[in-house]
Amino acid sequence: ESLLTLTPGTAVSGVIAATRDWLAEATGALAQPSVWGACVGIPGPVNPATGEMVAPALLPEWVGVDVVAAFTEALDLPVIVENDANLGAIAEARHAGDEDLVYIKAGTGIGAGVVLDGKLRRGASNSAGEIGHLSLDPNGIVCRCGNRGCLETIASTPAILSALESRMLPEAGIGAVVESALAGDVACVRVLGDAGTAIGMAAATLCTILNPEHIVVGGPITGAGDILLRTLGDAMRRYAVPASGNRARITTSVYGDRASAMGAVMLARETFAPVG
Repeated sequence: ESLLTLTPGTAVSGVIAATRDWLAEATGALAQPSVWGACVGIPGPVNPATGEMVAPALLPEWVGVDVVAAFTEALDLPVIVENDANLGAIAEARHAGDEDLVYIKAGTGIGAGVVLDGKLRRGASNSAGEIGHLSLDPNGIVCRCGNRGCLETIASTPAILSALESRMLPEAGIGAVVESALAGDVACVRVLGDAGTAIGMAAATLCTILNPEHIVVGGPITGAGDILLRTLGDAMRRYAVPASGNRARITTSVYGDRASAMGAVMLARETFAPVG
């Protein structure tokens, strides 16, 4: 479940319980399990040094929640916190061997992790990559950030489901939308295509400013394959400076919904594993 739909206490306690269960299983399966530390991914901009949210308007209920302290105390391990899109970018860049890569995670929210010259870039206030709040339509729907017509109001999973409210069953999730689109449902194809166009416009801005060699897209809507990627690529190349838009290759995540988790493992290992 998304942090946008869970209270901080419920989310933290649920993840802690699952982690404790895993640690118990690992201890039973391995004679000498080596667990040096943990990395927690959060779908919002955070200060990795303190674990604090740096954009409280996006997740107001999380203001003041000390995630690092909660996990450190519960697990008796050192803990770091990182934005989930940043973690996905770490995983994808390590896998591809790319020096300049942007990972776009499109789900309940939309964010991007940026790797340049082989290094993760967080920005001056640790809020780099919040592309879900790029305004694409100044007269559009009011976003939770307070702006209008943000990418998130068009291409996030809640926005897609809202656009298809009259078409899909109330209990249908984004997986059902993707399946219907692949089966030829014209309404689902159109809405996912529109989402791809919107993400492509945001990707064009990233291309023009950052000139990455590789853009990786992750999240549940990527199951739609070319229905999404075709419109995304067309929009990116149309709106980006040609020298950068035509060069950047677009792929879906090699790790699927495990990209952030894989990045968390890599970052935890790099941070806590003994040297030598």
